Amino acid sequence: MKFTVERDVLHDGLSAVASRTKGATSIPILSHVLVTASGDGVSLMSHDTASCCIAKVPAEVASPGECAIPADRLSKLVAGLPKGGTIVAEATDQQVTIRCGRASYRFPVLPAADFPGALVPKDPTRIELTNEDIRRAFKVTSLAVIEYHTRPYLSGVCLHEKGGLLHAVGTDGHRLIRVGTNAKVKKFERVIVPRAALAEIVNVAGKAGATIEISSNLFAVESGGRRFVSRLIDGTYPEYERLIPQQSQQPFAVDASALDAALSRLMAASDTRPCVRLSWADDGNMLASLRSELGEGSEEVECEHGGKPAGEIGMQLQYVRDLIEAANGKTIELHIAGPGEVCRFDNPNDKSFVAICLPIRL
Repeated sequence: MKFTVERDVLHDGLSAVASRTKGATSIPILSHVLVTASGDGVSLMSHDTASCCIAKVPAEVASPGECAIPADRLSKLVAGLPKGGTIVAEATDQQVTIRCGRASYRFPVLPAADFPGALVPKDPTRIELTNEDIRRAFKVTSLAVIEYHTRPYLSGVCLHEKGGLLHAVGTDGHRLIRVGTNAKVKKFERVIVPRAALAEIVNVAGKAGATIEISSNLFAVESGGRRFVSRLIDGTYPEYERLIPQQSQQPFAVDASALDAALSRLMAASDTRPCVRLSWADDGNMLASLRSELGEGSEEVECEHGGKPAGEIGMQLQYVRDLIEAANGKTIELHIAGPGEVCRFDNPNDKSFVAICLPIRL
């Protein structure tokens, strides 16, 4: 195998696949990147058995071939070479030689036959998504995805069809975020994309949008010469719809930035998992207050609620801030039926968004 490639192009390709090679010491081949030279380009693939990432870069291929090169060594070397340079890579069965200007390095290689094969979805459902659809489906919902694995079926984002459009849901059992996209799809079985894949999906899509593929056990995203494939979580996502309360006839309409700023300041009097009390009079504003061993504070926030009877509700402060961020609107509507009821968060300018937060006993 022998090819010539621009240093900057190879560096970008290696950066795109490097994350899959971290922590693979127990299986030596997985700490390598599979380099395949053919036609008019080079393909770089990393693998961690649960997912694989492929980046294709243009190159002049003198002789085709493939081998597995230590990813960390190759990445550090290419990163340290002068920008704008040209790299010549030549490999035999035992080693690869990397030349750039006056620099020359050799690394041992492993046989390409030992490297795991690429994950390929079988008979997938293909969906074109814009950059905004990707952001909403995989970044916004990730705010509510569980971070531990006691309930594996919650440690990912659920994708499903609703009204002919693709919808995404994330929940940790205490809060939930559901968003809709503009992507038209036919009905398919619900799938759960693991948390570990969410950031990679957003990175692959970049600013250009992407094509996603959904099969019974695999999820793939492809854009601009990059492709990422992940195994899906094997489990049944809960029927979450019954947890979402109906909209109230008298919601609390609050300026989102003002409420978030007030909650941010209240953190000064908080402990590690603070609970915020939201209370209101019959016709007054909303009062956000907090008391802990470190201190106490209160903030009055203007709101409209159409004469709703006086009351209060307690919720984890950070959860409320996360849902305000997810709503991404100037105004947020809070639908509160009572102190022991689930609080619903709506963005009046985005009908496809809904979030909920479970209350805490005050």
